[in-house]
Amino acid sequence: MNKIKEVISWLQSFVPAWFQKYSWVDEAGGSIIMMIPLLLLFHPAQASNIFLVGSYVYERFFDTSTGKPGHDPMEDFGQRMVGSIVAAVLWSWIF
Repeated sequence: MNKIKEVISWLQSFVPAWFQKYSWVDEAGGSIIMMIPLLLLFHPAQASNIFLVGSYVYERFFDTSTGKPGHDPMEDFGQRMVGSIVAAVLWSWIF
């Protein structure tokens, strides 16, 4: 599990400082991008639910920010939820 956290930390090092400063942009915007492959494979409602389960697992077991001051896992999860729902709704409207 430590190797997975190391890979996640390495990937997060590429996130621009502006995104890190504005957590809601990072979480919600990233969710929209990460939803695209799921939307290609599943119905939008299913894709959103699958993403949210994955988001919970990430937040519970793999988030490298866990335990740091000011980190609120439920806030991150909520921001990802908004991003995934926005992606699903836009996908439904467009396609």
